[in-house]
Amino acid sequence: MPDDVTATQSFYGRWARVYDWVATAPGVESWRSRAVASLALDPGDTVVEMGCGTGANVPHLREAVGPEGRVVGIDLTRGMLRRAGERVDREGWDDVNLVQADATRPPVSGPVDAVLATFVVGMFPDPRPAVDAWVDLLGPGGRVAL
Repeated sequence: MPDDVTATQSFYGRWARVYDWVATAPGVESWRSRAVASLALDPGDTVVEMGCGTGANVPHLREAVGPEGRVVGIDLTRGMLRRAGERVDREGWDDVNLVQADATRPPVSGPVDAVLATFVVGMFPDPRPAVDAWVDLLGPGGRVAL
């Protein structure tokens, strides 16, 4: 698995600077919006995004949970998180926490209201253990969108 981690970090580290160009393209942006809408988040909810990348979903998530909610973004790649952090700092979002970690073993204690993972599951040789770990984070009525 370390080779998979290193390869993932290397790939996304190289593409972090241009990733937003693809990640926020009009068609892709509407997919992101619909994925967040499918979580049926309420103001004050806590949502964890696995593989948050450059933070392209964060505006949608923040809008859904409001300033009283909480968004936690987890990503393996330092370059991607740096871009996400720049976005968070630029917008002054104090309710967004970014964590460099492996989404297959998220360092988050539940319960949370929802988990979002867009364009992530296909990166795992076997996504079942990761998705099981994400489901374990959920409180009653919690939701996952992939």
